[in-house]
Amino acid sequence: MIKGITERPAAMLTIYIAVYTVVFTLFSLLRYENFYTSNWDLGINMQELWTTTHGKLLWDSADYESAAVVSHLEVHTTYIALLFAIPYELLPSPVFLFTVQSFMISLTTVPLYLISRNYSNDMKKSIAIAFIFPLLFPVIASEMFDYHWMSFIPFYFFSLYYFVMKKRYYSSAALIALGAVTEEVFPFLAASLLLYFFLMDFNLGKKFRDLFSRTNAPLIALGIFSVALYISLNEIQFHLIPVILDNTNAVPYMYEYFQHPLLPDSFHIGKIILGLAYWIVIYASVGFLGVLRLRHLIIAAPWMYYTFFVDPLYLDLGGQYNLIAVLGPFIGLLLYLSTRRVSTTVEKVHKGNGIRGAARKTTVVGIILILLAVNIAASPIDPAFSGKMLGGGYDFSYGVNPAYHDMGRLVSLIPQGSFIIATTFLFPYVANDVNAFSFLGSTNYTLSSFAGKVEVGNQSLPQFVLYNTYAIQNIPANFLTTMNSDYGVLAEVYMSGYPGNILLLELHYNGAMQFTANA
Repeated sequence: MIKGITERPAAMLTIYIAVYTVVFTLFSLLRYENFYTSNWDLGINMQELWTTTHGKLLWDSADYESAAVVSHLEVHTTYIALLFAIPYELLPSPVFLFTVQSFMISLTTVPLYLISRNYSNDMKKSIAIAFIFPLLFPVIASEMFDYHWMSFIPFYFFSLYYFVMKKRYYSSAALIALGAVTEEVFPFLAASLLLYFFLMDFNLGKKFRDLFSRTNAPLIALGIFSVALYISLNEIQFHLIPVILDNTNAVPYMYEYFQHPLLPDSFHIGKIILGLAYWIVIYASVGFLGVLRLRHLIIAAPWMYYTFFVDPLYLDLGGQYNLIAVLGPFIGLLLYLSTRRVSTTVEKVHKGNGIRGAARKTTVVGIILILLAVNIAASPIDPAFSGKMLGGGYDFSYGVNPAYHDMGRLVSLIPQGSFIIATTFLFPYVANDVNAFSFLGSTNYTLSSFAGKVEVGNQSLPQFVLYNTYAIQNIPANFLTTMNSDYGVLAEVYMSGYPGNILLLELHYNGAMQFTANA
């Protein structure tokens, strides 16, 4: 039976996808149960899906508080989220989002298998290569960091690679469009991939006009389509959506916070050092073997340029942007492994070269096994690396935080639709509420950041405040004073370690606590 499965790629891929989805959904859930998920970005995605089926369009309070936008479509081109609003209504839980994210990451194995099989015609080797990507430690770290629509991008990207390679240009155009309405970065990734194929056969002796032959015409057309799509969606985001939603006053803030520059504002050595360190780690995840196929740099170079010179904030090993950074280097690794001549081992045995052929095959297997072992060991699921200041994705613990067991009872005391403010790591527990806000975890946060929603002096004060003592420094001092004078403790969970004591306050409440618990 096992031999039969190993000889059926569809069965092996299906089993891998199912197991991976379950395992990493559970890992992500452990982060939630340990209070490591936050408003950025699990909370905003939960809330935008919830509000879409409760009277608003992809509205989340964090972006409203930060830049006065009234829809996430004014922040990112995440139109894809609209397709998930109704399913989320049926299962309004972070488990739903974690499952979607893990599934999309594991689904990359399908196009990767097809790409590798096209190069090597070796089924088992192609399966093994496809299994590597979801287990790269930068990918795991990105996946563990809350929830992001960017988790769809690797599947789109590798699928686009396969379609262009097979000259399926209409499918490529449809995929570029789908990627563009998932994240606005995808047209740039598509353009770099199209340039990669455009220059595939380039050499110095080739006449320049030959680059624009009929063979390359579809690639040029798709490139123009990608650029036009980005420009169009950018215009819709910054000009049409604010008009439709009667929110043109927010446009200056949108340009300040969400418009991405293409040119650096300054050069300094710190950016270069940080960029080098980050990219060395990214290439280490593929064993530095990607550099043996240098043509992958056509894909990787645009994001390298952006992170090196324009915005080093994207150089975050524990953040979601690894899902972009690893794409080019992994193509280099795939090309290196797929094109190594190991598929003729049987033929070499008959010719008397069996030892050498077998050794070469063993080398590739060894490379794959070592890559998998090193990446898993360097990922957040290795306790030695958990919480080692490598970014949000590395905040992970096995087991469940004792305080979590009382959160269901505590949150049940808050009526649906109540105006509530929570500290950022508790916000996901109340995100399914159109009137839920958070303190965003900023030490410079002031009440004015609520865009007039909250005012001191008992005017428009939230009915409930949910906070943990580890994050009390993120609550504005003047609001702390108001909390002490105008609020009563409705419930409290005592916790000696992280996240500290968890308190639920109610405006003008002066009765006995509904419950207390010692975690």
